Amino acid sequence: MLNATIYYSGLVVIVVIIFIIIWALGVFSSNTCDKKYTIKAGDTCYNIATANGLSVDNLKTLNPKINCDSLQTGQDLCVCDKTLCQS
Repeated sequence: MLNATIYYSGLVVIVVIIFIIIWALGVFSSNTCDKKYTIKAGDTCYNIATANGLSVDNLKTLNPKINCDSLQTGQDLCVCDKTLCQS
């Protein structure tokens, strides 16, 4: 009986931990983009950022894999999320 109780308690803890991880990934995910911009020839991080009311640092925060030295025409960038959108 004691072994079953310990097993059940351990199982409950594991399930709770899994739910916490799933919740945290959903809440803290940077994949929530409210507005995208498609890069055109001649675009720079600066002109994309300023045209969308962002700093270059904010643009980089929204797009952590961006390389401002070699933007790819046709690539989509996030220019607005819930924390950085202009109202």
